[in-house]
Amino acid sequence: MLSMEIPGFCPGRLAILLGVVFAVLSAGCGAPSDGVPDRQRLVDDFRNEWIRDTVPGAGVPEPTEWRFDSSAEGWTALRGIADLRVEDGHLVGRTTDAAPILALDVPGGFRLDDAVHEVLVTMHASAGERVSAHFIGAEPTEIDAAVQAGAPVPWFHSAERTESIVRIRPILPVTGYGMHRLLLKPSDAVGATFKIDSIRVLFRNERLASIPSGIGWHGLEEIYRETVVARVPETLRWPLTLPLAPRLSLDLGTLQGRPLTFRVTVEGLDGEREVLRRTVTTALRWEAAEVDLTPWAGRAVTLAFQLEAEDGGDGTLGLWGSPVVLRGNAPAPGQVAARPAPRGVIFLLVDTLRSDRLAPWGHDRETAPTLSRLAAEGTLFEHTIAQGSWTKVSAPSMLTSLYPTTVGVRDFLDRVPASATTLAEVFRAAGFATVGYSSVPFTGKFNNLHQGYEELHERAMNPAESKTGRHFVDRLLPWLERRQDEPFFVFLHVFDPHSPYEPVSPFNHFWITPQEAAAHRTETERLIPHIEDPLRQLSKMPYRNELEAAGLDPEHYIGDDQAWYDGSIRALDMEIQRLLERLEELGRADDTLIVFASDHGEEFLDHGKTFHGQSVYGELLRVPMLFHYPAAIPAGRVTETVQLIDLMPTVLNLAGLPIPAEAQGHSTVPLILPESARGAGVWRPRPAVSEKPAAEAPMVPPPRDVESFAFQWQGYKLIHNAQRRKGMAEYELYDAVTDPLDQHDLTAEQPAVVERLAGLLEAWKKDAAADRLPSDDAAGAHLDPEELERLRSLGYVN
Repeated sequence: MLSMEIPGFCPGRLAILLGVVFAVLSAGCGAPSDGVPDRQRLVDDFRNEWIRDTVPGAGVPEPTEWRFDSSAEGWTALRGIADLRVEDGHLVGRTTDAAPILALDVPGGFRLDDAVHEVLVTMHASAGERVSAHFIGAEPTEIDAAVQAGAPVPWFHSAERTESIVRIRPILPVTGYGMHRLLLKPSDAVGATFKIDSIRVLFRNERLASIPSGIGWHGLEEIYRETVVARVPETLRWPLTLPLAPRLSLDLGTLQGRPLTFRVTVEGLDGEREVLRRTVTTALRWEAAEVDLTPWAGRAVTLAFQLEAEDGGDGTLGLWGSPVVLRGNAPAPGQVAARPAPRGVIFLLVDTLRSDRLAPWGHDRETAPTLSRLAAEGTLFEHTIAQGSWTKVSAPSMLTSLYPTTVGVRDFLDRVPASATTLAEVFRAAGFATVGYSSVPFTGKFNNLHQGYEELHERAMNPAESKTGRHFVDRLLPWLERRQDEPFFVFLHVFDPHSPYEPVSPFNHFWITPQEAAAHRTETERLIPHIEDPLRQLSKMPYRNELEAAGLDPEHYIGDDQAWYDGSIRALDMEIQRLLERLEELGRADDTLIVFASDHGEEFLDHGKTFHGQSVYGELLRVPMLFHYPAAIPAGRVTETVQLIDLMPTVLNLAGLPIPAEAQGHSTVPLILPESARGAGVWRPRPAVSEKPAAEAPMVPPPRDVESFAFQWQGYKLIHNAQRRKGMAEYELYDAVTDPLDQHDLTAEQPAVVERLAGLLEAWKKDAAADRLPSDDAAGAHLDPEELERLRSLGYVN
């Protein structure tokens, strides 16, 4: 069944949410005199008994299933499988490597304009832990040669093989339309025998038709919302007391192509009145709706939601997305001492941005004049250290204030446990409208980082295109207009500096001429065959020796890349300017906290390589961070070394909200504000720790067989290559002040420093591992089946 409870309510999270409520009430700000909450989310209050005229689902598609009673028609052994055959109604075979692939060709594609809910494989295997699936949109002939030659397959969709039925839930959106091939990895062990009874692809409409109406997490156009799911002609009724200046805000959507009419009525002492009638004729997209409820201000009423359709439409599904009743001009939910708390928070996370490519951090090009102005008006941190050197590892750490070892996200398929408390969850619990914009799966549902968002926009662009700033600012501006009277939290993750570096016009020629740019493209094509690793080849990321092997001048080549990289930053800066201008127009500039940071940097041959994720050197870990909120934050620069895990506690501290007890970061407010203005709290310096885990997945940046830790403390930076290749030193030591890019190893000169820091690092490793959050499987063992299914319906657990 779909969840009937508040998204995020599960063991381990209740305490922090109660703490938020207590802090808001005790702050004396945001507690209205009429006792009615400023923001009433209808998904939070939903009760099963409020559904009237319940009906079963309609229009259930035929199951998409393969059985093997007589043949294995369509299924082939693409790689790593021997003796594939049908035997006694089973598809059987034997794996010959750890990445075996079964392939199913679907001529013309599935042609279902519907999302895949899960792949169910009924099977037995003699060895191996995981079964994986992958859908391919290209025609089979375009990929066969590459896969058979050993090209990595991005196994986004995977599940542990613990029972006879393996349920593989996609953690990236998959639609049936246009998918020509299904790949299946029946085991991850060499020499395993397998026996498959059936394989079924369960689509969303088929799944929803079989379960009651209720609360879920659903996406249309890659925009996901907390949703009330209902059917024609069901009526859903909410008894509630309205605040002053009330309005209802929601989004409407359909799944099955049949025109539906969405009706909202208000039932009060003076009878019933219809306040919204909206007919939706286009499926699979959201339509915004706003309803003025002023005539019933301050009164107890019942809101009724009803779906209507033409004859024969009973059972047709409709989606009521993120319905919320709001008070006009709601105050901020909290405050800190005498400082005004921001009513809006925008966290702008720029992917792959080195701090030394921005003028406020020392770059000689003015790549970001808008950011330079924000830095001059706000508080800039000169030395901020990321906890991971690529987004998969860094983003979860930053958004939960937990080190990678503790939060447990280290390899490609790892996800943030549902028991973690995210930054968005704290704001949601405090009554803020919450929205996320995710340019890459690692900041969205794939990493389970949708926890706490009422609405999440996943990337809706060509994966080969890295410029997302304009696209997401275009989406964010109307969202802000709809919520200009509300407290809000926005997570805006943009990808523009990431490769491919070439920016949009005219910024593609800011620091490189058209002739030079054309020559650089030609050199890149000449270079690709010399790049050894398949992932780096796909990303066009060479090492110095590969540039030399292609007959190219490494310094000249990387200079052209940097010119484009800087141009992409400048293009993004214009989009940030657009955002700030709109905040001014909406009257929200003065009460909005702007938080700016990057998740990691980028290497430009600093250590002979390009790209990121491959090391813990300074070019990948030194990132920009600033806070802009003139109402409470003075202009200034902080020279103390801080970490990205400190960002979440700082933002919550500034917003007047409690910091989760398990957070490992510290609020930097004592560094931002003079003692007379900040209230209680002091800053205690501590080591900055970063991790580069070893990994198995081929989609992880190489080298995958190396595990490194960076430990920066008291002017030194120790690197421990705990798992290393032949020829690599176990320890490296650098002067963190005079050598920020780690060019001069001091290990031989300072053995006592190495020994001291190595001991401290080992103690840190034990502490971080001891605090590791339980996996969802471990936590789920203590939940009843109904509660576990509720968390699944919201996508918090698989």
